[in-house]
Amino acid sequence: MITLQATPIVPPIARTASVLTQPPSLVLQEMRARLPRTRFASAQATPVPNLTALNLKNDHQVYALDGSHYLIIGVIYNLDTGKTLHKQLNPNSVSKDFTHAH
Repeated sequence: MITLQATPIVPPIARTASVLTQPPSLVLQEMRARLPRTRFASAQATPVPNLTALNLKNDHQVYALDGSHYLIIGVIYNLDTGKTLHKQLNPNSVSKDFTHAH
């Protein structure tokens, strides 16, 4: 289970058109500022437009959508490949692939 530390959320940086193309390093910086008690380790781009994967220091992964405006906690499945996004981004991950019932 992922636990985010309860803390007041800092307002986001002024929203601009460039928010949709923010590099992962900037998204990571903004998320660290907005959720200072959450232990973010790194960030990486995903194949999903405007979605950045954020790796936590406890080896869990969460996602930021639209820069630092939305935080997604959970498993994201690619229904075309049957793999989780986490597995797709981290091929050595031990997470199980999604299997289709036939």
